[in-house]
Amino acid sequence: MYAKVFAQIYDGTLCTRGPWEALVTFQQFLVLADMDGVVDMTPAAIARRTTIPLEIIERGIGELVKPDHESRTPTEEGRRLVPLAEGRSWGWRVVNYAHYRELKREEDRREYHRQYWHKRKLKSSTDSTDSTETQHAQQNQPKQKQKQKQKQKQKQKQEEITPPDVSVAVWNDWCALRKSKRAAVTATCIDGIRREAEKAGITLEAAMAMACHRGWVGFKAEWLVESKGVGAEPDWVREKRERVEAFCGPSKRKEIIDVDAKILG
Repeated sequence: MYAKVFAQIYDGTLCTRGPWEALVTFQQFLVLADMDGVVDMTPAAIARRTTIPLEIIERGIGELVKPDHESRTPTEEGRRLVPLAEGRSWGWRVVNYAHYRELKREEDRREYHRQYWHKRKLKSSTDSTDSTETQHAQQNQPKQKQKQKQKQKQKQKQEEITPPDVSVAVWNDWCALRKSKRAAVTATCIDGIRREAEKAGITLEAAMAMACHRGWVGFKAEWLVESKGVGAEPDWVREKRERVEAFCGPSKRKEIIDVDAKILG
């Protein structure tokens, strides 16, 4: 059981001139009144319903049925309550109750509009955020597709230039070395290394493996002699056996060692 209490009540003589029991009782009548402003109850029933002491209700009703010539509404000589029938000790009608009901409806309308525009504002903000995210996603799609196409082209290009006579392990190591040195992997550089490998009397795979061991971006046949020097056969053979075996396996070890030994000899 509740009702809205409007600020206008506190501006009138009911509040400013008193007594306070009249104001409290009038508030209860606004809560209990039906659509026509009628409260067909005894003071005792009103007291039980509102849990307000009976003496307060009785004194409040006594004040509310009196004329108030200072009231802002001259209806019924400024009375707030009028009896439903003469001779009855219970049952009253709230004067100008339709006015209070219209105030309530107006306040409800205002509250509705406040809630409506608040929801619209929230929805607009959410839609704007979703639209921005969608726009960003749409803008990024061409870039992502372009990156994917570039990666596919690079992969396809690398597959095309991959030498068939080089194992996957040596090829991946050599490509990683070139990438770390910021050197491109092209068919031209592979052909150059192959020619130098043939000059040195070794395979392309052995030349690439040796480049990986020594951190060479490219490969030159003369580098084998310059890097080892004459008369270093025992140390060189041991070092070569350990390194080449780790990268190429035992099958390539003898070939590289023999070539280097021939150059040194």
